[in-house]
Amino acid sequence: MHISSVTSDGMPWISPVWFAYDADFHFYWTSSPESQHSKNFTKKPDIAFVIYNSSAQSENWGLYVKAKAYELGDNKEELQKAINIFYKRKNITARPIEDFLDGAPRRMYKAIAESFWVNDYDKNRVPADLKIEVNLRNN
Repeated sequence: MHISSVTSDGMPWISPVWFAYDADFHFYWTSSPESQHSKNFTKKPDIAFVIYNSSAQSENWGLYVKAKAYELGDNKEELQKAINIFYKRKNITARPIEDFLDGAPRRMYKAIAESFWVNDYDKNRVPADLKIEVNLRNN
């Protein structure tokens, strides 16, 4: 996914990250706390991101999401859950929790999705920068 955040001086910042998600549409990734996007989340947690398959030829090829992002920190229960979800999707053995605790070079991040959109087409059925809001939750 490509995350869009905002620097403390208002500059937009886009970063690609490898991610995993759970059934509640919480999205997880790891990054250095020194990376620009990680610094942005600590000041301004509002983000947007897009998940897409650039080779897809279907009508709704992009999922656009508005969310709040934050570092999981040292809450070991939540952190372990996120690590398990993340590495299960990668289909590899999970790294130990110590690799993500305070002082580690990488941290685990979580985005809580608020709104979702998919692509729409213009009147000639040509993909355009048009979006339709969708409800992906069962409530």
